[in-house]
Amino acid sequence: MQTSSIEAILSLGSIAGIPLDASRCAWQQPIDSRGRPRGKVRWGRWQLVTSRLTLAQYEELQALAASSTAVVDAHVTFLRADGQGTLSTLWGRNCCVRTTVERFDSRGQDGEPSWWVYIELAPEEMGKQAGGAPGPFVMPPPRSYAYTPPMAVLGPTTAPKPEYTSDEFKATIGGADQVSPKIIEQLFSHFNAAKSDPNPGPHWAAMEELIRTTQYTDPKSGSTQTLNGGWPPANGGFNRRTVRPTPPDKFDRYQKYVKLGADGLPELSGTFTSPIPKGGAFDYEARALEGVETDYDLMYEIEILKPLPFTGEEAEIIPWHGHEGNGVQTKMLFPGWDPVINGYPWSWKKLEEEEYIRITYKSSPSGKFEILPNNQVSLKK
Repeated sequence: MQTSSIEAILSLGSIAGIPLDASRCAWQQPIDSRGRPRGKVRWGRWQLVTSRLTLAQYEELQALAASSTAVVDAHVTFLRADGQGTLSTLWGRNCCVRTTVERFDSRGQDGEPSWWVYIELAPEEMGKQAGGAPGPFVMPPPRSYAYTPPMAVLGPTTAPKPEYTSDEFKATIGGADQVSPKIIEQLFSHFNAAKSDPNPGPHWAAMEELIRTTQYTDPKSGSTQTLNGGWPPANGGFNRRTVRPTPPDKFDRYQKYVKLGADGLPELSGTFTSPIPKGGAFDYEARALEGVETDYDLMYEIEILKPLPFTGEEAEIIPWHGHEGNGVQTKMLFPGWDPVINGYPWSWKKLEEEEYIRITYKSSPSGKFEILPNNQVSLKK
């Protein structure tokens, strides 16, 4: 742990090598005369804090915490300061996992931004082993108990806090004030049901049908409009979380309409991107964009060279527009209009000029442009 000379390392299921800043636990469990567990945990809570997750570890942890059924084994190894083995190892079997708080810490590590992630584990069985020589930890074999109480839960058995309140959800829907409140209630109900249903497809389909068949009269123009322009509520995503893009993160983006500016460079706009995981970029189907891939003039990659001056909202993608979705999107939260400068503080162009990002043009699906050597783009003749 950072605050002392003791280093603590967490292994959580397949996620290994997580350095910890703090570890705190308390549990009630029957033990025998030798201090070994003789019954399952009747109550337990294990709280951990880390600010040094890698991107891959963070993604695995989020997926684990999002599951309502996953249980994993965990152990924290407390290492000797002289590097000659371990002081002790605290372990838990069949742990439920929850991440409770994630916040950006502007102090960071060595002047760089970082995240504090607060993790809570509810184990079915816990134990502590004395230290010893260096070597891998071996989990004690499961024990048989005459009495098997229910698995421990994290805190009181109350429903988890919803991702959106009804008012927050409504605010993501263009034209919501112009239609019946019952329609918004139905959409909100389907959204929440889809997130908890092992088979969410029918709920997403019902949402899309309701959006596409609901029209209203725009009070300003008098024209007939489709609710939310035919796009999904909640910015098209679920299980949202705040992220701070930092090196070596990479994202990519499809832009439908692109023209060349006076400087001969493509004029880039829009805020929705997809992160590029280690396994490769998400395909077009996973993004659930409108239309077919060849409708889009440019597809480009955004490499983060230094931490962006604003955050993003990452989420799983809702299936829509006849596409399977379920990829990952990151909506970059560019600051709004600034009356002092009479403009927007940041754009893709300005971020590149100030060396926050590097843009690489990958393809022109519509065939409108030709991608030239040295990352140049020209209109096809």
